[in-house]
Amino acid sequence: MLGLSVVLMAGGQSRRMGQNKALIALHGRTIIEHILARVQAGLEPAEILLITHAPERYAFIGLPSSPDVLPGNGA
Repeated sequence: MLGLSVVLMAGGQSRRMGQNKALIALHGRTIIEHILARVQAGLEPAEILLITHAPERYAFIGLPSSPDVLPGNGA
């Protein structure tokens, strides 16, 4: 799709899960890597951005990241 932007929101407080679910390994890759692969293959976006309070944890996926505008308020 031409001009489509996708925003991934990652790194919430993990109150229910007890750990960062985006970074849990599943079949040799993290869950966020699985999601990223599906987005890239299915939508072919012009850009993908990552919203997170901990960009250093996600540096390995190579996406531009920004902090949450209203931290702690959820999606």
